[in-house]
Amino acid sequence: ANSKQKGIRLEKEVTKNNAAINGSNCTVVNEKVGICVASDTHWPRRGGGGKKYVSPSGLTYMIGSLSGMIVASHVCSQDCRKGNLEPGETVRPHRCPRNFPKSKSPKTMETASTVIM
Repeated sequence: ANSKQKGIRLEKEVTKNNAAINGSNCTVVNEKVGICVASDTHWPRRGGGGKKYVSPSGLTYMIGSLSGMIVASHVCSQDCRKGNLEPGETVRPHRCPRNFPKSKSPKTMETASTVIM
């Protein structure tokens, strides 16, 4: 199992144990335990003293609230080195990292990534 799967498993266990200690029930739907998470996004480049979000990429982590373990992550990218060609050049087949429109603000990557996860 990868580290995210371990994080999810640990968060579920901690959630169940926390409910048992507090004499309450945890949310279970179709045998899936509901967990509480928080998310945050990192932008490799910022402008304007850290107040403007100008980076063409962002990495969002979802972290289990009780375990502190990473349970999910998502990368958004507005750029692709191989896809940024001069007019007339052809793109070779490649695994393109571009998955976020350039027309949207990099700040919106945080919300989009959280919804995707």
